[in-house]
Amino acid sequence: MTNIKLFCVRRSIRQRAEQAEAFLDDDADRKIRHQTGVRAARAFSTVLGAVTVALVFGIARAVSAAAPASRRIALLSAALVAFNPKFVHISSIVSNDIAIICAASLACWWLCRMLVRAQPRDIDYGVLGGLIGLATLSKLGGLGLWLPALIAIGGRAGQRQPAAIA
Repeated sequence: MTNIKLFCVRRSIRQRAEQAEAFLDDDADRKIRHQTGVRAARAFSTVLGAVTVALVFGIARAVSAAAPASRRIALLSAALVAFNPKFVHISSIVSNDIAIICAASLACWWLCRMLVRAQPRDIDYGVLGGLIGLATLSKLGGLGLWLPALIAIGGRAGQRQPAAIA
């Protein structure tokens, strides 16, 4: 009878060891998946940071288009953003801060693009609204983009000549 009990105990120990090993393997797989997800999110944040630097270049280029050294001004603006230690830090971590920065930069770039055009199309206004909405979805501070957009568009509308009625 003792042999049977000893066999059952050994089998039970072996099964528990296999279960523990399987659990540890699952835990290691979970850690690997988690690390892979974090790395992918950090890479996405870095891409958003690079897009932001490019958008700042575009905004500075549009704003300083009349200046003789507009390319230098745009490069300096982009460099100031790209080499800002806080911006580099925010671009390298998983956070929604870089998303709002990129979305706001995109909305400002689109607004500059609209203001440079002689006659913005109706779709441009819809895209601007969508970009400001995207910034607002990233963080509630994106609502602050509505005021500069309305002031810029309203100021431009005041400068237009009224059409002659025939």
